[in-house]
Amino acid sequence: MSEKIYAWMLKLYPAQFRQKYEVSAMQLFRDRLRAERGFSRRLRFWLDVIADLIVSLPREHWRQTTLRPSAAVVMTRSGFKRYITQSRRAIFFARYEASHAGSVFIEPEHLLLGILRSDEDLAIRLFKTKENIESIVRQVRATFSLRRKVPTSGDLPLSFECKRILAYGADEAERRHARHIEPQHILLGLLRDERSATAKIMLEHGVVPSFLENRSDQS
Repeated sequence: MSEKIYAWMLKLYPAQFRQKYEVSAMQLFRDRLRAERGFSRRLRFWLDVIADLIVSLPREHWRQTTLRPSAAVVMTRSGFKRYITQSRRAIFFARYEASHAGSVFIEPEHLLLGILRSDEDLAIRLFKTKENIESIVRQVRATFSLRRKVPTSGDLPLSFECKRILAYGADEAERRHARHIEPQHILLGLLRDERSATAKIMLEHGVVPSFLENRSDQS
């Protein structure tokens, strides 16, 4: 019943927004619904959903009326065109993590969390158990301070560092003559900056470029 209600709520958004975010938004809703158990937590969850709707729905319709059609085509055909489904979902979940932390930009730390959520098979191969994954999630989240939550619907801009990481990921795919950009390519991009907190956490847990390179070559 809850999923049907949320699916109906998503239909209130513009068609272009639904095409881009509907599948990932439903998956995120299911994940949060399973996590929020008990009457008080479910009530707070639904209040968050409704508040998000109130803020984001008018904004998305306003954006559709003010954005020139030619610009919309450019945005759709560029950017993440080569990204497979898991990579696109990773960016969606990274946006959720950034919003939940109150960040006005999507940072590399959010990107790593998005990848762990979007590609569970890869996460298990990297970190062996779900307990290890949850431990790493907590460790990554501890690297940024929590501020007031911002709406999860709509776009948050990528930070300069995050754009650089995605460019590295695209370069890793190009080096392997890969047609598509996969999550492991983005992870290789994260590891290029060994001084970053994200790379240090990955290296501490034994995630080194050679492992990801082998997996990339096999895909």
